[in-house]
Amino acid sequence: MATMDSAIYDKQLAWKLHGQRKLASKSQELRVQHDNECTFSPKTNSRSLRAEEFAAEEEETHGNRFTMATASETEAALLHPTESQESSIQMHLARQERAREHVVEAQQKYERLTAIRGLAGVQLAKDYNKVTTVEPFTLSTTNWKPRQSTIESPTRQIPAVEQVKPTKPGKSKAKAQTSRSSKSPRCTHAACDVHTSKEEEAWESERATLVSIIDAQRRELALREQAQQEAVRVAERFATATQAFEERLVAVEQSAAKELEEVKRLLASQAAATDLILTSLGITRRPGSNSGNSRYD
Repeated sequence: MATMDSAIYDKQLAWKLHGQRKLASKSQELRVQHDNECTFSPKTNSRSLRAEEFAAEEEETHGNRFTMATASETEAALLHPTESQESSIQMHLARQERAREHVVEAQQKYERLTAIRGLAGVQLAKDYNKVTTVEPFTLSTTNWKPRQSTIESPTRQIPAVEQVKPTKPGKSKAKAQTSRSSKSPRCTHAACDVHTSKEEEAWESERATLVSIIDAQRRELALREQAQQEAVRVAERFATATQAFEERLVAVEQSAAKELEEVKRLLASQAAATDLILTSLGITRRPGSNSGNSRYD
């Protein structure tokens, strides 16, 4: 069993070493390739190249008739780029300027964020040596007045001479009674009465305010109820007048219908009498004539 484990371990170790050697060789190849490879492509002036080619051709064809361009002319040609080169140079400079602006803006933004995070993360250390005092809540300044301590502790310093001075038994009893009476809580009744009177005054003013508000609301409700009752009365009056007008209109229509029937009856009786008279006289009506538009022969 131990032999099998050692064999497995040896295989794993050999595989690990093989991977390390492979990785080292690959990195060495990449490093050598990066060092040997050159992607630089120099930009040349086409005008100067054409001038050099033309000069070489002239020298080959015509011999020594034309001389080659001097170094100053070549340098002048190189120092004066073409329009395309100038435009490319300007575009490159503009891109560089924009890149610088973007870098500056990003740096400023990062600094602002860092400052904000620093301010948000700063926690003021608590001063444990500082003594804090407990203060009561402030009361309302409209009705309630600030409370004041009503119990005053008697802090009377008794001189040493008085303590040593001998006194009579009766006087000592009277002083003890007066001191006890001064220390008893009954002595604070006057201050308590003053405080309670102030509280009662404040409560009375508050109560008067609430009562006035309630009375105003009651008056408003009474006025609203009165207006509602007046509106109901006006509506009832209007409904009564409308109903009387409708009844009068119906009565007029009925009387008009009756009068019209009476007129029709009278006209019919008059037409019958007229026909009887005409028949007795021997006068006949035209065949197509009506009773209203009758023409006699």
